[in-house]
Amino acid sequence: MPTTASIAVIIPYYQERSGVLSRSLASVFGQDVDPSVRIHIVVVDDASPVDPAGDIVMAGSPPPGLTIEVLRRANGGPGAARNTGLDAAVGRHDVIAFIDSDDTWRADHLSRALLGLSSGADLYFCDFCAQDHPNGYLQRTRFYEKLANPDVAGVDRISPDTDIWCCNGKRLAEWTAFEYLAQTSTIAYRTERLGHLRFSETLRLAGEDHVFFLDLALAATRASFSLACEVERGVGINVYERAHTWGDAHDLNRRIYNIGALRLLIARARWSAAIRRPIKGKLAEARRAVGFLLVRQLLRKHRLPTEALRLAWQCDKRTVLLAPFYAATFVAAQHLYEAISENSRTPK
Repeated sequence: MPTTASIAVIIPYYQERSGVLSRSLASVFGQDVDPSVRIHIVVVDDASPVDPAGDIVMAGSPPPGLTIEVLRRANGGPGAARNTGLDAAVGRHDVIAFIDSDDTWRADHLSRALLGLSSGADLYFCDFCAQDHPNGYLQRTRFYEKLANPDVAGVDRISPDTDIWCCNGKRLAEWTAFEYLAQTSTIAYRTERLGHLRFSETLRLAGEDHVFFLDLALAATRASFSLACEVERGVGINVYERAHTWGDAHDLNRRIYNIGALRLLIARARWSAAIRRPIKGKLAEARRAVGFLLVRQLLRKHRLPTEALRLAWQCDKRTVLLAPFYAATFVAAQHLYEAISENSRTPK
């Protein structure tokens, strides 16, 4: 990394209330980096109901060496918004970092990211905290004990006096195909090697971040990471991540997009049958869940869920083709339950 690194911080913005983005911006303003490091924030207004201008003013004056740019676009979802920021930033900056508009960074996040990247890594990510995992997310993953373990082949500290680790990109890709280890607000990477990558814009509600992180891992020669919680996620504020209520229209669409993401993960893991196998298991389970929800909507509302069916056909035709099977299974199970209930009420 050059000693005078230029970092583009991309923030996709779509909010229904003011005062959210200002907290995120304040955490970027407060980054403890070398004075030679230039930070350029790119806020991408994804046709948000609330204009970001008020929050930018609320965040206060940026420190020396930090600039802000607002780009506006038609609504396309978080992946499309991030791509708009990437198109504007790649070629002008050495490092890309993301932060969602309701998340905040610890003051040393960017300095630690630069340290990890200076070790020769193309990619950096860290742990994050949220309301449902206040002690960190990574410790809940199946690979936690392998991440910072020098006994695992290809894993080591970047230097003896730091808690930042590194591994080769292939190793990270193998783990990532099984499970999403990062969150977009934790990621920073060098544009020199990874600047050509973009998010899938077809996955509007789910999975685009997992697929993108796998693409980063596949293209990276070496990745660095930290098990420290350098990011705090917002809860219940980001409109991109509304509450996922089982069976509502938004939840159904999110599950359909997730099927599309799983198919993309399988395609990217084509080099390894061992990696594809568990993803295929997740795909089969996801198809059953969506099939069940499609049938339940049909039976409850007495009409076809045409929007969901159209989306499912675009993402995965097999889910739609299997829907009659799920319908028959569901109706048979319902009849069996009613028969058992009736039999239990019959006097002996």
